Amino acid sequence: MLYEVFNSFKETHGQDYFISRVSEEIVQNLNPKLELREYQKEAFGRFGFYFNSYQERQFPDFDTSN
Repeated sequence: MLYEVFNSFKETHGQDYFISRVSEEIVQNLNPKLELREYQKEAFGRFGFYFNSYQERQFPDFDTSN
């Protein structure tokens, strides 16, 4: 499962592996009155890692023959 792969990245590279990947653009576009919690930072970091860096990412198969 993908979460197990990402958890192993976190264990290997440290607890802040995904948190450190949160784009400043994302943070700037959120309500400045609300501070992100650690689990939210990690979720954004995992999302960004999956779409920008994960080599085994699954791409949708757009079959237009139907």
